[in-house]
Amino acid sequence: MALVAIPFEMISVSAVVEFDYTAKEPDELTLKKGAIITNIKVQDGGWWEGTLVATGRTGVFPDNFVRVLETQDKTQVVLRDKSATLNRRCKVIYSYQENKADELTLA
Repeated sequence: MALVAIPFEMISVSAVVEFDYTAKEPDELTLKKGAIITNIKVQDGGWWEGTLVATGRTGVFPDNFVRVLETQDKTQVVLRDKSATLNRRCKVIYSYQENKADELTLA
């Protein structure tokens, strides 16, 4: 599984994408849930500017589609390459009853 390390000094504000968003203008980023955005310039008006780690593309995006990541110390942020886990299977070891529509019941 490939890992990407990003030195802390390069990261001012980072966020993870919570919802997909399709760019409507050339200066906007198309966002996919789970993607990481770094070097974010927080701006007023509901739009921020940042760089998608996966593509290196910089652009603006709606601030309410992301969740800001907290960094506890000046260590590296390590991101897993999701392409290595696309067909991964997992075994359920504890049962779980769904509480919301976006959850799964596990038995």
